[in-house]
Amino acid sequence: MTSFYKIILFAFTYLFLSLFIKDARKEFVLIMRISTILLIISTVSKEIIGYFFEFINIFEDVNFDYEHIKLLLKVVGITICGECVCDILDECGEKTISNIVMIIIKCFIITLTIPLIKSIVVFCLKLIE
Repeated sequence: MTSFYKIILFAFTYLFLSLFIKDARKEFVLIMRISTILLIISTVSKEIIGYFFEFINIFEDVNFDYEHIKLLLKVVGITICGECVCDILDECGEKTISNIVMIIIKCFIITLTIPLIKSIVVFCLKLIE
């Protein structure tokens, strides 16, 4: 629970500092935004990795092929990182680049999930037979 309080502290610190600096130097606000995101990610990364391994251990205990679960977790991670990048680009006034990055991320996610879609189609065909 202490990570939760650290995240709130980082967010409010960024908020107050950006309110004072926003009019004077916008590039400092961008640097603060990126550093706040990195601080938050580094704060929760150990817990997230621990939960990930616990999640994988559940599937190993029942001899389940967890490759699709790992794929879905990768897709979620890519989506979160992509959203952060696009939000930063939007706030910097780079809407066009943000849209292009979002399209590339969506194409990448679709490409990553093709094996999952294939296995779902095969499973459905087996159910129909």
